[in-house]
Amino acid sequence: MIQIVVETWSVENPGLVSPGSCEGRVVLTGSDASEVSGLADKQIFACERPSMALAPLVPVALGFVFASGTPFSHFGRFLREHRLPACIGRDHYRKTAEAAQSGEVCRLDCGSDHLPMGDYPKVRASYRRTLTKLPSMLGHLDLCSHETPSLWGEKATAVNALVCLRVPTPSSLLITQPWLYREPGNVDRIKHAIRQTFPDLDGDQRLILRASLPQSQGSPGSSAIPSLTVECASDFEPALARQLNSCERPQDLVIIAQEFVPSVLRGVLYTGHPWNPVVSDWVFDVRFGNAPASNFFSLHEADNPAALEGLTEDWSAAMQNYPQTRLQGAFVRFIRDVQRLETTIGIPIDVEFVVDRQLCFQVVQFRPLYPTPRVPLEA
Repeated sequence: MIQIVVETWSVENPGLVSPGSCEGRVVLTGSDASEVSGLADKQIFACERPSMALAPLVPVALGFVFASGTPFSHFGRFLREHRLPACIGRDHYRKTAEAAQSGEVCRLDCGSDHLPMGDYPKVRASYRRTLTKLPSMLGHLDLCSHETPSLWGEKATAVNALVCLRVPTPSSLLITQPWLYREPGNVDRIKHAIRQTFPDLDGDQRLILRASLPQSQGSPGSSAIPSLTVECASDFEPALARQLNSCERPQDLVIIAQEFVPSVLRGVLYTGHPWNPVVSDWVFDVRFGNAPASNFFSLHEADNPAALEGLTEDWSAAMQNYPQTRLQGAFVRFIRDVQRLETTIGIPIDVEFVVDRQLCFQVVQFRPLYPTPRVPLEA
């Protein structure tokens, strides 16, 4: 038997994606589910990297091993919600690949931490209610004239919350009922709204199209629909059609067109430990410039100026051309914005952010953490 052990997660050893253990045969696959079909028994899957394209494998999965990637991915979170053990590491992947070829049984031991569901469904429902009660301030084009925030899906209501709370965020346009875009006059309406919101789209400006769907507990929702980059105005309609074609129920889909921000730093912030509700540290997964590698940092006290200064000192050293004093001021403002956002939402959150060339931190989107720290959980 081949055994893989990843006992705990830390910024120094970030290979653990989701705690738990399992034992079984291994199937080697890529980064989507297209190569796997007809499995009679549950298996451990060895994959190149975490991707929501692997979500169809979850019902037949005992666990996952990835060659590369980050535990802060959408799919990492999805696996924690389903309490499936998973880890990242080249050596781990090599061992499971060997087990897949030899037919040998593999045991995957990803620590003893338990992820109880507890009150999470209630917390998630309360989170959705909080978002939908906020006034509609996100610029949007309604092709059906009867949409309300309660029908937008979590991703769109989260972006609307950023606008309402005046948290710096890229320019965005929400398009509701986009499946009607081929109706007479609607294409022209969309093009006009896009030109007004993003006037330099045929110049230096680029967009990201993000899908937003109502999400039931345990379903991948809009995370399974890839975000697409729009390089110029003529790319918009084909990208819109592609997202609609990726959705099983396009009539439920709303589209967020969001400005793509060229960044000197981008990352994800968890305002709590990725899965241990006892630990209150904030955790960062940061990438500098165009570098693909993740860099992990923890922040023990978000209100401690010395702790903030120490973190920005590390970041400034990696960024070279940006003095620490400028970065620190921008970082402190970002931390205060996130604290204000977390206080309004009422639970710890997972925040995706970018830092532009003027050192402005902008929040792209956010989600509730799972499991939710500092909320009582049942054993």
